[in-house]
Amino acid sequence: MDGVQRSYTTEQMDEFLEQFDFIVVAVPSTPHTSAIMGEAVFRAMKQTEWVIDISERIPIFDYPALVQGIEQSWIAGICTQPSGHDTSLGMPPQGSDFWQRDNVYLSPCRDTSREQLSAGLDLFFDNLRAFESGGALRGLVDKQAGY
Repeated sequence: MDGVQRSYTTEQMDEFLEQFDFIVVAVPSTPHTSAIMGEAVFRAMKQTEWVIDISERIPIFDYPALVQGIEQSWIAGICTQPSGHDTSLGMPPQGSDFWQRDNVYLSPCRDTSREQLSAGLDLFFDNLRAFESGGALRGLVDKQAGY
């Protein structure tokens, strides 16, 4: 692929993770990615490495492993924007000291800009017209793929 020097498989994640100071997580929420960010990943990272989560998908994290990784300095820290709070997934309670740590940054889950909002509305109304006239719809979700 043009512009790609090297790609890695999931099985090569240890080799991949040990090279960087920051990793960006941007994956869909599927059965394959459930708790993908867990103990094995955190232990493979450098102690100076940060996780930057832009996925907004809380099921991709094994939260007990994340807490342990932060508390035991397996990783340097995390910047995340969770799209909710679910203690059934092991997330620390909202009042927990974990969320107040200097190396845990939370940002609002905002996934639209004015341009994205306009493009989304254009797509909606184009698809509404296509649906009413029996035409093909654009931007359909592949439900079998999970996103």
